[in-house]
Amino acid sequence: MKLAFEKIIEENNLDLENLPSDIQKSITDIKKSKGAIETRIQLGHDVKDATIDNLKEKDAELVERILDHLEIDNDDSDDSDDSDDSDIDESKEEGSENMLDVSKYDGNKIDSELNALLDQGITEINFMEIRSACPHTYELLFEAYEANKENGVRTSHFEMIETEPNSETFYISKL
Repeated sequence: MKLAFEKIIEENNLDLENLPSDIQKSITDIKKSKGAIETRIQLGHDVKDATIDNLKEKDAELVERILDHLEIDNDDSDDSDDSDDSDIDESKEEGSENMLDVSKYDGNKIDSELNALLDQGITEINFMEIRSACPHTYELLFEAYEANKENGVRTSHFEMIETEPNSETFYISKL
C-alpha cells in the first residue's frame, strides 16, 4: 500500500532530513501505523475499516502540510516562478468567453486531493461529496460551474469531469 505522502516525497525528490521536525515526526508515526496494518494483513488478521480510514485521514493531513511547506519554500526561493500553479486548466474550450482566473488555486493541492481519491478507489463522486473530500477542488468547481455546460477540473496529472451536463457527478482519472 503506497500512501499519498510517499508519492509526493518521491515526485519532489524531498530529503526527509530537510523537512520540519513536526512533518518528520508525522511521517515516522504514519510509517509505523502503515507497517502495523501491513503486518496484520500479511498474518491474515482482519484490520478494521476505521483503522485504515484513520491512516488515510492522517496521510491526507500530512500531504496538505508537505504541500504547504513546499509552497512556502517555493515562495521564499523564487517569487516569480508560479509554474506549478499555472498547470491548472479549465475544462472549458480554448478561447471560451467565460475565462476563470485560476492563478489563485494551488494545482499541487488539487492534484493531491484527486490522487488521494484515486488511491481510495474512488473514480466517481458527486458534487456534495467533493465539498468534504476535496475542499480546494470544490472551491474551483463551485466558482466555475455552469449549468448545461461541460464542467470539471484538469491539471497536468489528473482530471475530474462531469459525467453529463447538470448531473453533478464527476469522473476522476489520471492523465
